[in-house]
Amino acid sequence: MKVNQAAFCTVTALAVVTAASIGAAVTTASTVAAVAYGVLGIGSGAVSIASITAWLDPNSTSVANYFSNLKSHAGYAIAGTFQVVAQTFVQALVQGAANGITKRVGDAIGGRQEPQVIVIDDKRRAY
Repeated sequence: MKVNQAAFCTVTALAVVTAASIGAAVTTASTVAAVAYGVLGIGSGAVSIASITAWLDPNSTSVANYFSNLKSHAGYAIAGTFQVVAQTFVQALVQGAANGITKRVGDAIGGRQEPQVIVIDDKRRAY
């Protein structure tokens, strides 16, 4: 098997795994399963990127060298991909908190209050 054939088979298989994982994450009803499929999809996507960069590596002159390079490229790709995902989640969390604080401060300055809950008892009295 030549390097191009090995790279094509590897990338194609990883693309199928990534698509299936993301598809399962989107369609599952369980939150735990969605997270697990999402992590699997992100990981296989990262390895797919690594397989392409290993194929582009000038040291990938044989199939053995290609898979050796794939191993080292995969470590960097997986770590980098999960770092980007983690930073995105933290950024979304900070942005959400900042938006909530800004809204509450703006409402307090503008004199707007939270809607009051009206409780009606059995004698139809509101308080």
